[in-house]
Amino acid sequence: MTEDILGKARLQAIERGLDDVYIVDADAHHYELDSWAEVVEYIPDPIVRNTGRNPRPGRPGLLPPPLGTTDTVGRLMRHRPAPPPSDVHPNIAKTLGHMDALGVDVSLVVPSLIQFLGLHPQPDTEVNLAFAYNQWLVEKIIPGDPRIRPFLYLPFNTPDACVKVIDRFGDMPGVAGFMVASARYRSVHDNAYMRTYAMMQERRLTLAFHAAHHWQERPTDLTNRFLSVYAMSGAQFNMLHMTNWIVSGLPERFPKLNLVWMEAGLAWLAYLMRRLDFTYAMRTSEAPALKRRPSDYMRDMYFTSHPIEATGDEAGMEDLEHIFKRIDAPNRLMWASGFPQWNFDTPSALWDLPFLDDAAKRNILGGTAKKLFELDQNP
Repeated sequence: MTEDILGKARLQAIERGLDDVYIVDADAHHYELDSWAEVVEYIPDPIVRNTGRNPRPGRPGLLPPPLGTTDTVGRLMRHRPAPPPSDVHPNIAKTLGHMDALGVDVSLVVPSLIQFLGLHPQPDTEVNLAFAYNQWLVEKIIPGDPRIRPFLYLPFNTPDACVKVIDRFGDMPGVAGFMVASARYRSVHDNAYMRTYAMMQERRLTLAFHAAHHWQERPTDLTNRFLSVYAMSGAQFNMLHMTNWIVSGLPERFPKLNLVWMEAGLAWLAYLMRRLDFTYAMRTSEAPALKRRPSDYMRDMYFTSHPIEATGDEAGMEDLEHIFKRIDAPNRLMWASGFPQWNFDTPSALWDLPFLDDAAKRNILGGTAKKLFELDQNP
């Protein structure tokens, strides 16, 4: 159960002395659905709000049902224990409980099921829930504890709404940045988004693309196991968006806009670097805005580690070491737990990597995130 898993994580942190290491969880999920009744009340449109107040059985209103399951048959499933009664908001109490068990000083929090709104058939639903979720965060969660720094949700299917979201929330204290749920069919290089990027660059806001699986995404619709979906889908969306971002010259147009690519692991990065460099060398005329190789622009971006694709064998460790070198991991990679997902990583999963020195481990576990997000060491 959850308590047993977190108890073992606590022991790992103690055994490795990680309580003396500044740790930032750069991708920690929280249970926004446990506070759904609160979130719904912030929906601007009264008709949409009423729909959210009347959910269908087993699923909050407005959100599409999940396709398939992340459960692994025959294994012990985690549950979500309620925090003890207190004056602290239950969502904050649960998040702090996970953080303390993992030895985390600051969590950069992202939503869970709301991540799938990018493929919602009604864009206005995404817009309404984006405003509601973000308002709930800035009123109920951010003021409750400075150790919790959420990414706000961008309703990316509606470019004009993205501008309004940044205008309304971009200067709010305690905001880590803005997040785009990657699972969607909108082109990041569309001119409709240029104002959004310009506003974020001007305000020194970080833009994160968070991968998500989706069984009915066009290629993975051919698979018959969630294993296959998870292995392919999230990374595919991030590869698509990153390729469009680079080839369309957006790194040159917005050179000071910091990008973070989340929850797709790292294995895809070495592939995309090699593939884009190879193709760009033969068709340079199709990317006239670029002044460097695509891989050079990729090394200017930031990445989160979850899931750390270490399989325990020598070949797997060699592959991982190569990827870390390719992306300049000590300066560009940030550890992320992905908790409470089924494949979450503890800080020890990063700390125990044999090819990293102490300085690199400390940077990845917290130093790089501290600098990027301007975090106080003692929040």
